[in-house]
Amino acid sequence: MQFGAVQDSVGATQKEMIDDRKIWQAARNLLERYDEDAVEQAEIRVRELREEGQSDAVAFWMHVKRAIESLLQERKDGPLH
Repeated sequence: MQFGAVQDSVGATQKEMIDDRKIWQAARNLLERYDEDAVEQAEIRVRELREEGQSDAVAFWMHVKRAIESLLQERKDGPLH
């Protein structure tokens, strides 16, 4: 599990667990749908959520973006031998 900072209803910062499985599933879904444009789509979502003030969702989508970048790098590098 990973942790990301979120704000509660009174604006206090707290730790919330971000489920790695959800991150990687979202990353794979975006790659399947948008292929090489998946990183850009994740960045767009981060900007939208940031504008809405949804810091918990921003943290999740930043993790998704990094997961997409990792999957794209693995694709580029090919299988390990």
